[in-house]
Amino acid sequence: MSGTQVFLSYVEDTKPFVDEFREFFFSRDVELYCLDRDVTASEVERDVLAERIKAADVFIAFIGNAYETDRGHELVQCASLRRAGRFPRIVPLTLSQSGKVAWEKFKKEQQLEVEDEPFYEPGTAKWIMPDVQKIVEIRKVVLRPVVPAKTAIDIKHMILLGHPKSTMAAGVRQASDQLAEAVRASGAVMTSWPDDWCDPDRKAAFEPGALFVQPVAAADAPGHVEEPGRTERYLRVALSDASKPALDRSRIMLWLPKGEPDEAFAKLAGNETWPAFQTGTPSELSQVLARLLGRDRRGPVLTLEGVDEPADVRRKLPEEIYGCVRRYLPEENTYVEYPPAEFETHFGDIAAQRPILVAHDFKASANVLMGKGDPRQEILAKFTDVQERADRILQAQGLNIEDVFWVACIANGRHGLPRSPHLPTFHLRRWVILELQHAGEKFIPEEQSRQRLDAALGAWAQAA
Repeated sequence: MSGTQVFLSYVEDTKPFVDEFREFFFSRDVELYCLDRDVTASEVERDVLAERIKAADVFIAFIGNAYETDRGHELVQCASLRRAGRFPRIVPLTLSQSGKVAWEKFKKEQQLEVEDEPFYEPGTAKWIMPDVQKIVEIRKVVLRPVVPAKTAIDIKHMILLGHPKSTMAAGVRQASDQLAEAVRASGAVMTSWPDDWCDPDRKAAFEPGALFVQPVAAADAPGHVEEPGRTERYLRVALSDASKPALDRSRIMLWLPKGEPDEAFAKLAGNETWPAFQTGTPSELSQVLARLLGRDRRGPVLTLEGVDEPADVRRKLPEEIYGCVRRYLPEENTYVEYPPAEFETHFGDIAAQRPILVAHDFKASANVLMGKGDPRQEILAKFTDVQERADRILQAQGLNIEDVFWVACIANGRHGLPRSPHLPTFHLRRWVILELQHAGEKFIPEEQSRQRLDAALGAWAQAA
């Protein structure tokens, strides 16, 4: 199928809005193709739709009151494709104030710079049905001319570029030096080209699979917005004839460092095509580069189940765990709570991303909580079950147990286990214990336990 493939993500109660939107959005004179949500009776809906999301060039989310609960996983999957090196275009249409709140929260967590198109009256929950002109404007955004996307590239090394024809501004040079230091610290293969590198007499050479990163000053940003292929044009001038074919098997990223403002450039940040537009601090970009260069050994955090405790305690558990693991994770909080029945599906989705898997003993039986049961046996039985389920998924995907960091949060049953950094049986020793102590309505990590977890996470996160 040629043209732009579009996936519509919505819940049933927003279908009247979606149907009207669809009528005008998919017109005959534009190559836009809708990836249908219909599945046959013999197909597993979630699996089929997941494949369609992977195939989509554009993901349009109609975010209303029930979207986060019923369809939020589709938006999570789309955003996760970026961590895998793909950049589908995300178009969020918010249909209620709660939908807008949910989108703003998600955008912050995923560090997206995408703006939403609200379709509600501020102060009410009333929908405003889409008018033709607004749909036309959204379609123009979707079809905005860009440099054609290239096929997937195995990025192996990075080349940090100086100014192609002159000297970098002082602020950009400082940011570029900080970025180089952070990338080298990750262990990625990186070289630098000096200022004034666009010189045909130098006949520059490089190997395929390069990621060129071009820092851009605010003064130069408008030119790159108007002509996204400018850096590629400079490169073709500078390269030797033998190296020019390698450029087609490489990538170019344009980076506007923090402190170099340009509104039009910033709006393109996170664009789904190459060259990629990026903004932010050297530290923020280094995390993106670490993922693309295969040196980011960190992944999302998944806890096996929710916590049947008061709401303030439910919020505190992620905060306390993040107090230990935050420095080893991307800055967005990807802590997700799922009930046990959905564990295998969700763990399967992230197993290849080097996830941090968290399980806990908060759901101890009533007998144990009253001191009548055996907390040790309950804990070991639970973690054995979780581990066996996870191992089956890892084996099916050709992964190892070292591809996961295993955290056991122990609070209610701590007195039933010996003091140890790990769960106390040989087959469960992969689980590193974070001992949590009740302090009123808070959980406080036991300091020695926290330090051990911190050290273990640090070693695992930097493992090649």
